[in-house]
Amino acid sequence: MGEIVEDYTLYNCTGVLLLKLDPARNTSAMWTLNRSQVLDLLDFAVDELDRLNPVKRTAIRDFISDCLFPTPRPYDLVWWQKLMWTVIFAAMLLVSTGGNIIVMWIVLGKC
Repeated sequence: MGEIVEDYTLYNCTGVLLLKLDPARNTSAMWTLNRSQVLDLLDFAVDELDRLNPVKRTAIRDFISDCLFPTPRPYDLVWWQKLMWTVIFAAMLLVSTGGNIIVMWIVLGKC
């Protein structure tokens, strides 16, 4: 794993993993450990997976990989792109609503 994973991500993922393995476990003492001790604890927890059933082992290994190395969200827009999209969509909505109101007024006026 090395230095690729930031400390807070490593601590958070290890804490959540320990709680997934044993919900009654107290994980508050984990925050006093240094990085190498947390890595050793994570290795021990992964070794503990060998005694679990294969389905749970696969689910927890997937959780560890997703938690420590999250995939980027390619379709997540930055704030200014969201703002531009919202303004353009609001203008389109306003024009279409206004156009429909005008059409209804014309149609109902001829009755």
